[in-house]
Amino acid sequence: MKNKAMLLILALAIMVVSVISVSAANSCVNAYTYSNGSQSFNVSAGNVCINATSYDANPTATVYCGVWSNCVAGATSAPQYFVGYSGTGAATCVATGWVSAGFSKDYPYGNILTTVAADECTTDGYNGNGYTKGDFQNIVVDGLGTIGAAVIEWLDLIVLLIVLGFIVGIFVRLGGMFK
Repeated sequence: MKNKAMLLILALAIMVVSVISVSAANSCVNAYTYSNGSQSFNVSAGNVCINATSYDANPTATVYCGVWSNCVAGATSAPQYFVGYSGTGAATCVATGWVSAGFSKDYPYGNILTTVAADECTTDGYNGNGYTKGDFQNIVVDGLGTIGAAVIEWLDLIVLLIVLGFIVGIFVRLGGMFK
């Protein structure tokens, strides 16, 4: 019985030492590279290095390469995803094995044109109401159009009144010549 107890204690001690040495051996060099103590490795494509026990894992809300949009043509918003690294040892992102971020990004100035995974979606700059992105750079004024358009309308009116004044003045002078 004594020998069995000693063997059990010895087996447990070996397991504890091996667990400690495994977790001590693996460590993150950075978010895209990990080390086993003597050699460095790249994370797999789409993964990240989080800590000694999650050294080749899916991206999370706290450790990721980037937050990308899942662009769908015709949409005005895109679901966001956490993406991991390319697996090449470089700090470049790839959409392999991405994880939903649980929120979307709105693209209010146009419909999405492309159907790809990207950092930003490409849009047509049209918001569906007949206005372009540039139109929203001015403030809308009670049905008169934009401030810029209202100023131009007033300037047009002033120029028209000045021209009419000159024309009326010419006719008055012409009329005075025939008296």
